[in-house]
Amino acid sequence: MTYLEFAIVVLLVAILATVAIVQFQPSHANVAFQADRLRNDIRHMQTAAIAWQQSLKLVKTATGYQVECVTPNQSGTPCNGASGTAVKDPATSQDFVVSLETGIAWHASSPSSLEVDMLGRPVSGGTLLTSDPTPFQLIADEVSWTVSIKHTTGFVSVP
Repeated sequence: MTYLEFAIVVLLVAILATVAIVQFQPSHANVAFQADRLRNDIRHMQTAAIAWQQSLKLVKTATGYQVECVTPNQSGTPCNGASGTAVKDPATSQDFVVSLETGIAWHASSPSSLEVDMLGRPVSGGTLLTSDPTPFQLIADEVSWTVSIKHTTGFVSVP
């Protein structure tokens, strides 16, 4: 192989690497990860509601979400904090607060909160829903991922 052939091969590899780097967008993978995490956290919140026999709600914030008690200030329960205070995650003993990854945001159509009763079913003001609640949508660049909840079973999915 001559020097000229070697230089052409190196140039072609550099061009292909540049195209691959430009095409790769980690935000696509991050938004999929964040949607899976949100789904898992909603399931975790439902499990905690069942175990604690307390209605809980996931509240969307500008930079993430947190899980709170629907009825705060209950002494001797996990819901002993003030209104707007995140509950302690039973798995970590830390506040149940999650920040969205860099570059990921809520879609404008996402609801502000999701409330579940002590059986983990989605409710509104304590009343069982008769249709599926508005799904949560996460966006990054042009990519959008949806996290849906079924009204009858509380099943959470990421299509």
